[in-house]
Amino acid sequence: MWKLKIGDGGKDPNIFSTNNFVGRQTWEFDPDAGTCEEKAQVEAARQHFYDNRFKVKACSDLLWRFQILKEKKFKQTISSVKIEDEEDITDEKVVITLKRAVHHLSALQVCDGHWPAHFAGPLFLTPALNEDGGWGLHIESPSTMFCTTSNYICVRILGEIPYEDEENACARARKWILDHDGVTHIPSWGKIWLSILGVFDWHGCNPMPPEFWILPSFLPELLEDTNGGLVILSSGLSLSKLISSLLLLHSTSQGTLLILSPSSATLKSKINFHLKTLNPQFYQVPVEITADLPVNHRHSLYSSGSVCFITPRILIVDLLTNKLPASIISGLIILNAHSVSETSTEAFIVRIFRSLNRSAFVRVFSDRPQAMVSGFAKAERTMKCLHIRKLHLWPRFQVYVSQELEQDLPDVVDIRVPMSKYMMGIQKAIVEVMGACLKEMRKTNKVDVEDLTVENGLFKSFDEIVRRQLDPIWHTLGKQTKQLVSDLKTLRKLLDYLVRVKSGYRDIENVKSKFCHCGSPIPLHQFLHFHAELIKCHGVRFPSQPSFLLLDLHHRMPLWSADWSPPMSSIKHFSGGYALGYVYGGLVGSHFGWRYAFWVEAILMLPFAILGFVMKPLQLKGFVPADSKKVSALETVTLGVQDAEASNGNNESHEPSK
Repeated sequence: MWKLKIGDGGKDPNIFSTNNFVGRQTWEFDPDAGTCEEKAQVEAARQHFYDNRFKVKACSDLLWRFQILKEKKFKQTISSVKIEDEEDITDEKVVITLKRAVHHLSALQVCDGHWPAHFAGPLFLTPALNEDGGWGLHIESPSTMFCTTSNYICVRILGEIPYEDEENACARARKWILDHDGVTHIPSWGKIWLSILGVFDWHGCNPMPPEFWILPSFLPELLEDTNGGLVILSSGLSLSKLISSLLLLHSTSQGTLLILSPSSATLKSKINFHLKTLNPQFYQVPVEITADLPVNHRHSLYSSGSVCFITPRILIVDLLTNKLPASIISGLIILNAHSVSETSTEAFIVRIFRSLNRSAFVRVFSDRPQAMVSGFAKAERTMKCLHIRKLHLWPRFQVYVSQELEQDLPDVVDIRVPMSKYMMGIQKAIVEVMGACLKEMRKTNKVDVEDLTVENGLFKSFDEIVRRQLDPIWHTLGKQTKQLVSDLKTLRKLLDYLVRVKSGYRDIENVKSKFCHCGSPIPLHQFLHFHAELIKCHGVRFPSQPSFLLLDLHHRMPLWSADWSPPMSSIKHFSGGYALGYVYGGLVGSHFGWRYAFWVEAILMLPFAILGFVMKPLQLKGFVPADSKKVSALETVTLGVQDAEASNGNNESHEPSK
C-alpha cells in the first residue's frame, strides 16, 4: 500500500533542505500497511479512476485524501445543502456551504501547513493517462516525450512486457514514442537519465556534462540572467573554480567566449587546473591571444568558437578595426571587477561591444568585496559603466554558500611562526614612523581625530578611511598632507610585506627610491643608505645585539654646526669627507632641492678627501671596540638606524641631534 510522507528528508546524507523539508512529498510503498477494508477501499478508488480517467480527471487525489482524513480522524458534521432549480439562494445556505467546505479543506491541510498536490504518479502508473497512449507532466497535460519515456522505462523495470493489446499501457507507450520520431527528441535532462541507466549513449547528450551536478548549488542562479551580471564572491570561495564551471558549459556552436586576461598568471593556471579536474576526458586549454599572434591566426581563433584569454588592449583594437566580428561572440567574462571604473579600458570595451552585439552576455566577477564598498556607490557605478542590471552577492553566510561549505569542512591547522628579533625591530620602527605621520596629520584639523590611532592603522583599511574623509576637500590640501596619506599607505604595505615576502630589503629599496623623488616629510632614506655605504665601503662593525632608534629628521639641521655628527655612534672608522658630504648633501637636497646636493657634497668631500690621504682616519667619540661582530648590510638597511652600544655593556644611548 502506498503512503504519502510529508516534510520527511529520510536518512539520505545527500539530501538537504533550506527549510526543514517543508512542502516535500514522498510516496513510499509498504506491502504490509493497511487493513483489508482499507485495501479494498483503495482498489475501488483505483478502478473508479481507471474507468473515469478521461471524464473526471481530478479523481487522482483520492488516495492521499483517504490517508490524510484517516490520520486526522475526520468526520463531516455539517450537513450538505441542496438547492433545487427554482429555489432561491439565501445567505444562510451560502454560509453553511462555505463552512462545510472550509471544514473539509482544513482537514486536508498537512502538518507543515501546505496542501498536497494532485499526485497521481505511483498510484496509477500502469494505465496510460492519455488516450493516445502517452504520459504528461500532470493529469491534464498532453503527452510529452520526457514523461512518456520516463514512465515507459519505469514500467519495464517493474516487469511489464509490451505485448500487443489495446489495454496494455507499455505497448501503447512504445508506439507513441516511435510515432513521434523516437527517444532522441527527449530533452537534455531525459538524455542524462537514460545515459545513467545505460540505455543511451553519453555522446548523444547535449553539451552539458554530468560534472554539472558537482558544481556549487548557487551556480544555476548565476546563469538565469541571460544578459549576465555582476558577481561578488566572498574571499576564498574559489573564483577560479566558478569560472571553470562556466567554461565547461560553453559549446563551440554557441560562438566565441572571451575572457579578459587576469593580471595574475596564477589565476589562469588555477582555471586550467580546475578545467582538467572537472572534465579530464574532454579537457581543452583555453587559447591565449597575445600580440605575438599574427592577424590571420587571431581571426581563425575567433572563428573557431573556442574559449580565449585576451588582453583588453588587443580586444579593443580588434573590435574597432573589425578584425573581430562582434556577432560571433557569445559572451564576455571580465575578472577583477573591483578595478573597473568609468575611465578604464574594460568599460570602453563593454560600451563598444554592447553597441555591436546586444544578445551576448557580459559577466563580471570579483572576489574582493571589501574593494567594492570603497568610495561612493562603487558597485552601482561599476554596473552602470558595464551596462549590467543584475547583482549577485554571495557572502559566506548566504544559505546556499554556507550549505555548500558545510558539505566539505576543511581541516584547519594553526601554524604560527614567531617573528625574529630583527623583524620585531622593523615592525617597531614602522609603527613609530606611522605614529609620527599621524601626529603630523592631527595638525591639519581636517580629519576625525578619534580614528587617528596607530591601532586603527594596523588592523583597518586606515589609509582608505582617511582618504575617504579627505576626498571632498582633497583639492584644498597641501602637498605635505597628501604625502602623509600616501606614506601611511606605504607603511601599511611594508607591515604586510614584513610577514609575507621573503626579503624585505628589496621592498624597502623600492620604497626608498619613491621617497627620494616624492619629498616625504620623514626622509629616513638618507641614513639608511648612508649606513649601508659605511658597511660596504669601510667595513664598519656593529654590536651583536643592537637596539633600535627612530631618528627625528623632520627638523632642519644647521649646516654651520661643525660639531654635529650623524647619530651613528656604532661607527669605528670612516672617511670624514665622504660621510659628512653625503649626509649634509642629503639633508640639503631634501629641504632645498636636490640640485644643490651635488655642490654641497663636492665642497665638503674635497678637503676631507685630501686630509684622508695625508692624515689618519678621523677618530670620533663613542666608537665600538674592534672585537664586535659584524652586521650584514641587509640587516642594517632593513632595521634602519641603530643605536650604538658598547660591547662592554654600557647602556648609554645617544639622542639624535635636532
